[in-house]
Amino acid sequence: MSDLGQVHFSARRQRPRLPLIVTATFWMLIGGGLVGVGLNAPVTVLMFLTAMFALPCATLHRPGPSVDWLEPLNPRRARVPLSLRVLALCVLASAIQQHTRSGAQVCLVLLSFVALMALAAVWATAGSPLLLLRCVRAAAVVGAVSYLATVALYGPGSSGFYAARAYGDFVWIGMAVAVPLANRNRRGYVIPVLLFAASLLSLSRTATAACALQLIALAARNRTRGELGKLILFAAVTICGAFLLFTRFQPLRNRFIDNDGSGLAVGTSGRSRLWSITWNSIRDSPWTGHGIGSAERLISATLGPNRVTHPLNEYLRLWHDLGIIGLALWASAILILGHGAYRAWRTATNDADRAVHQAALLAIIGLSIDAITSNPLIYIYVMAPVAVIVGTSIGRANAVDRDDSSLDEFPCRKHREFHPGGMR
Repeated sequence: MSDLGQVHFSARRQRPRLPLIVTATFWMLIGGGLVGVGLNAPVTVLMFLTAMFALPCATLHRPGPSVDWLEPLNPRRARVPLSLRVLALCVLASAIQQHTRSGAQVCLVLLSFVALMALAAVWATAGSPLLLLRCVRAAAVVGAVSYLATVALYGPGSSGFYAARAYGDFVWIGMAVAVPLANRNRRGYVIPVLLFAASLLSLSRTATAACALQLIALAARNRTRGELGKLILFAAVTICGAFLLFTRFQPLRNRFIDNDGSGLAVGTSGRSRLWSITWNSIRDSPWTGHGIGSAERLISATLGPNRVTHPLNEYLRLWHDLGIIGLALWASAILILGHGAYRAWRTATNDADRAVHQAALLAIIGLSIDAITSNPLIYIYVMAPVAVIVGTSIGRANAVDRDDSSLDEFPCRKHREFHPGGMR
């Protein structure tokens, strides 16, 4: 093959697959906005059907050498953790057995999560990481500016195009991609700080905690002593800042203190009652659970359909619906994905891959934190972007590309070499 032909072939192999990048960006822009107009359910079904059709086509197709893939397709790339696949099958079987709307919602979102992750892994090319992260970051910035405009008009915790609670459910995804893309200069802190401010002013406590933890990762570059010192200093500043906000910013303080109206020192906005109802039912069938969607039906029957109908804790939901077995499968999958992203981040040989691996790790951490007090497993606008980010990380792990030096570095990091101990 001529030199010109090799360059053209290399460029084709690096070309990112746009459908999943567009999907992740779309959900970051829309957030929970479709819920208010009644389009969230049909769009979720459409995404599920599309993902389930595309996945077998992608994994079974064997492209020739002229097709613009990173390398000859390896179906093993589509392999998400076995525990996650088993959990998806358990959810599907339970949803078929229960045959309820609440169970179908969880089933569709979780199966779409697995399918999108596998597709992103199969379709990952050398050009995918940077384009994906930059598009999602841009969408996050648009969302942050839009929400800050709402706050300027109506005050902290207000709802406009983005409801305050819905915005808190996905703002940490923007932080997960903004941190790895931050440059080593003052401007690099602008977007993460913007997202943190928007999260803070949404008065979402869990999202703010997740964003603060991810913000600390700005200082986590490598294992050198200097970088460790920066990490400790940055963590100390973040903790002190959080303490000052908690003691001086009254709206945020009110969200933490006595918001149950029951004299409690720490308020849970009524979550303690939801958790108590769910836990009492868990004890009746702790191993196999009551079937997918049963936690929602239980709370609806106890408090009434016009009240909150979710346990607002995904770990309790999984335990109640699928038993300790389902909870263990989810925990195992998250640990495997997190460990894989961390290991790939520490061993990546170029900045683009390193960025997407770190973003995947931060997204998994954010999802795990958000699941403590919210319902991300039933929100496609949360699970779809996370699936694409994590799937791209899986697809780029241990990838060996030729002629992709143009994609190895961020503009601000040129002429730096990768060493086992970090960049120099």
